[in-house]
Amino acid sequence: MWLWLERPSIGVAKSRLYGRHTGPGPARGDAAELRSERGPSKIIGAMLRTRDNISPLYISPGYQIDAPHTGEFVLKCCTRYRLPESTRWAHKIAGGDNCRWSRASSLDCSKSFEELQTE
Repeated sequence: MWLWLERPSIGVAKSRLYGRHTGPGPARGDAAELRSERGPSKIIGAMLRTRDNISPLYISPGYQIDAPHTGEFVLKCCTRYRLPESTRWAHKIAGGDNCRWSRASSLDCSKSFEELQTE
């Protein structure tokens, strides 16, 4: 979709699909290169730690963005949680009838999509 809108795209995943790596350091912003299994000289993405001592994310550049800027952009989008805010919102919306978890860990399905956007 971002190709048609002429906007950069970035892949973000919680688990590795492909590639070899060494682990990043324990601090927020620590990263390790993700390299192709077929050609170890080719960098295909990175492991990026978005919170101290929390499992890292696997990120990969998509359309109109390079690997170094991908990590910077993802870090700026990660506020209080491991995942970027855009990914968290997409997961909330796709995950179930406008249901969401409140801070008190209870499921709230009473709000519409428009109401969730204004929070």
